[in-house]
Amino acid sequence: MNKIKIPLLLGLVAIVVISIILLNAFTEKRDFKVYYGEKSKICFLVDNRYEVKLIDGGFDYTGNKNIGSIRLKEGQLSKEALPVNINGFRSGYYKEVNKRIYEYILNDNEVLVDIYENIEKIPVNLVPYREECEKIMQKFTNHILIPGV
Repeated sequence: MNKIKIPLLLGLVAIVVISIILLNAFTEKRDFKVYYGEKSKICFLVDNRYEVKLIDGGFDYTGNKNIGSIRLKEGQLSKEALPVNINGFRSGYYKEVNKRIYEYILNDNEVLVDIYENIEKIPVNLVPYREECEKIMQKFTNHILIPGV
């Protein structure tokens, strides 16, 4: 009789644990802010898992133990960057140990660089939008200007 009770009990415990995890995943309240660059016409949708510190020409952000730094720089993609297409941007990506470097071409002589130190799995790095910014800014009304971007 004990041989049947133990698997049933373990199965019941597993169902309860999975239910709690799913309930928390879908009921977590998120507060979104839209960080936008006026001259570059880009935006970032940022939820309350991140802390953002604005600086001229970009911002620094953290999420749990993960750390990111987004800066505007003159020039083109780095030579080591592999070409990728992210959210419609011509962009590049490369990796150094725990750092992920994303570069997004904004125009002929400006690149947005995101250096992201990936220590934990979540939250992930922030990704810029361009074509979707108007819709994002209509849906989420808390807008914050990124100086110099």
